[in-house]
Amino acid sequence: MLVRSTARILTLAGALTGGAVVSQAPEFAQQYRQRIGGALQELSAVVADFDKDAAASDMTREEALTRYSRSQDRFLRDRGASIDQTLLRHARLTQQREALEAAIPLMKPFHVAQYADPALVEGAWEDFKPAVPLTAEGGIYAAGGAVTGWFLIALLFGFLGWLWRSLTGKKKDTIVIEEPPVLAEGDEMEGGRAAPPGSTVAAATDTALVPETDVHRPTSFLERLERPVPERK
Repeated sequence: MLVRSTARILTLAGALTGGAVVSQAPEFAQQYRQRIGGALQELSAVVADFDKDAAASDMTREEALTRYSRSQDRFLRDRGASIDQTLLRHARLTQQREALEAAIPLMKPFHVAQYADPALVEGAWEDFKPAVPLTAEGGIYAAGGAVTGWFLIALLFGFLGWLWRSLTGKKKDTIVIEEPPVLAEGDEMEGGRAAPPGSTVAAATDTALVPETDVHRPTSFLERLERPVPERK
């Protein structure tokens, strides 16, 4: 009984924990989206300055990157690689922001998980402040997290219970005890011998002792009446 009560309490705790944790997914997606806006503002300034410098030298963005990569100066090659990574990150974050704005609220956490920027995720997590889910998507995520937490804890206890039964051998063999037939005094056994008077069966009754060999069925009541009563000595 104590084990079952403990299992129920832990299962309920797992459901509550799962609901509380997963319900924060929409709020985290919202705070991550805000960080995308700040990061894009900084990256856009760097990209605009690079394009401006390239245009001042009568070059396109691609031509300027090619000149950086073919330079004999290692510093310029490294600088070109850094600018190239900045441009790629700017394009990636721009696409992700557009995808988040177009997605329904219920799917935004999935977009964040699929296209998450490591630096932005780290920053959003450090400054993350949990909030009570007051929106419909927050309630849905809370319910889903509660069901998931309950299922995982219940599955764990089910596995542990099965493992315990396997190791301790809780299954018991059923022993069937068949009582031998009882012979009344004067009944015939196999071979024509009569049961000895006063003998008892190896049980809790004062009936005739049953031999190891098979016996005939006791005679009927009418046959017993017709049989002469032996004289007592």
